[in-house]
Amino acid sequence: MQKIRLADLIREVGEELEISIYSGKSLLESIEIESERLSRPGLFLSGYSDHFDEKRIQIIGNTEYSYLMSLSPHNRCERLKSLVDTKVPAIVFTRDNRPPSCLRRIAKKTVILTTPQYTPYFQRRLYDYLCFKLAPFITVHGTMVDVYDLGILLTGKSGTGKSECALDLISQGFSLISDDVVKLIEYPKGSLMGQNPRREDVFQNLMEIRGVGIIDVFSTFGIGAVKDRKKLDLVIELLLVEKPYVVERFVLERKKTEFLGVKVDKVVLPVIPGRHISSIIKTLALDFRLKLYGYNATKRVEEYLRKHNDD
Repeated sequence: MQKIRLADLIREVGEELEISIYSGKSLLESIEIESERLSRPGLFLSGYSDHFDEKRIQIIGNTEYSYLMSLSPHNRCERLKSLVDTKVPAIVFTRDNRPPSCLRRIAKKTVILTTPQYTPYFQRRLYDYLCFKLAPFITVHGTMVDVYDLGILLTGKSGTGKSECALDLISQGFSLISDDVVKLIEYPKGSLMGQNPRREDVFQNLMEIRGVGIIDVFSTFGIGAVKDRKKLDLVIELLLVEKPYVVERFVLERKKTEFLGVKVDKVVLPVIPGRHISSIIKTLALDFRLKLYGYNATKRVEEYLRKHNDD
């Protein structure tokens, strides 16, 4: 199960969501979020605690806040104490609603946050962020590029030219996602997102080219040559051919490969001296897009041959 520290959440989306820390700043590094689901604790505050999930961040919007303000100061603090006693990781007061002062005293294990943001927007954006951060992931050996707005993962044994091929594509105006190691995240459910697992260290946007050394793609080709992440659409396995190799000429249905239980189209591309691999990859990307719109040139030729053979 993936987890994220509350401190990291604040660092990554705190400014965007205008989050302020009302109390519990010393707890930020120790509290971990393990559920992407968020709760509006109106029912709990009114006394109904069945099915309450204490692992979720609690959001108090105008409705819950109005209810709390309708209570006497003593009852208000008692209801809030029952909430923080469950050890929920954090309580967020939206719409610039000021938390009752007693929370500074009773919230010993819970962080209290505030934001001026509109509650539905805040909840939707925070949920989306948590879904991404807590999604299952794996790391794979390969190079991922964005070609014609398609995420393409180049795989194959060391020495097959994955990085050189990616460099050729980048020099033609396409973008690098990650070289050598790619982090694949199941996000959203049923699809895969690829990104650089080293995006926060010195190796970000670097490529190693045999005989050349280390290249900084961002500094060399500019900001358009790199992207933070991309949906994975197609896997191309580069296969170094050292002896006669029989290639299937009519491929009606693409092969599939699987990561995290998600199936992705796969093409095995033989690497032969003199073959311009990057041009073939561009053509494969365009052909893939055509197939998304229902056009398949191979099927068209196969149907034509079948018809004439029958005649």
